[in-house]
Amino acid sequence: MTNRRLPKEDLDSLQSILEKQIELAEEVLSITRSEKKALVDMDTDGLFSLARSKNDYLDLLATGDAEIRQKLVEILGEAGNDREAPVRLLDLLPHLGSEEAAAVKKRRDRLNELRKTILQENIVNKQFTANVLGYLEDAVSLIVDGIQEKIVYHRQKRGKAETSRPALLSREI
Repeated sequence: MTNRRLPKEDLDSLQSILEKQIELAEEVLSITRSEKKALVDMDTDGLFSLARSKNDYLDLLATGDAEIRQKLVEILGEAGNDREAPVRLLDLLPHLGSEEAAAVKKRRDRLNELRKTILQENIVNKQFTANVLGYLEDAVSLIVDGIQEKIVYHRQKRGKAETSRPALLSREI
């Protein structure tokens, strides 16, 4: 591959999109951590609000990812690297100078780090929620079991009398 310089405006545009993605990912991470606090505090209204906000940011992240892919296709297409396989930021690095490549790689690594942290935080929140639901189900079971009438004496079946059974005491009087 050649070390052909790419137009500055293309690289600046890509860097701008990456920065925007990092900001959005940092906001999603912040929301995810706020979700944990809301879970601990049992703040359902806060959780609903956070979930809506988080979904909005996740939609923006998905849009940004599509913009990155599109920009990479444009840039790599101009550099003579048309192909059918999905494009990646790493595919762009050989076409950049060392400083530019380092800057793109740094942003890419930061974005990947944020996404891994978000995933880990989501797993923790999911496990915490599952544990709380389990405790609540146990508590409800204990309450319901305490309310149910416990039958101490069982009624004998009515109907056929048992006369063929020997008795220890005589029934004659």
